[in-house]
Amino acid sequence: MKKQNTTNPFQALKDWDATFLHHHLPVWAKKKIRLWAIECGTWQAGLSTAHGLLPRELFDHWGSVLREDTRVLYTMPYGYPDALAEIWAGIMDCKLETIKPGPWHEMTTCYLFSPNPEN
Repeated sequence: MKKQNTTNPFQALKDWDATFLHHHLPVWAKKKIRLWAIECGTWQAGLSTAHGLLPRELFDHWGSVLREDTRVLYTMPYGYPDALAEIWAGIMDCKLETIKPGPWHEMTTCYLFSPNPEN
């Protein structure tokens, strides 16, 4: 990984992956979050939003990047909430990739969530 741009984290993200879209949820992730919220009974039609249901401890600096032909969800929280990332990947039934340190800042961890091809 290149030396991180510590003065401008958005430039660091662009240097890491020019396809990044800050605070963007891929369509597949929105659908998974809605279905999960409906199953849990927390979805309120007309009031709930998919991004409003993201766990705040895990989704600090987040958005999407393009991997091959698929938009994947990234998040770069401070610290190392690996267990929470694994739980979230299980809930969303998606693949998880971890990058340490994250491109946002050397004290972040980058988690990439991508859809399982079977789904």
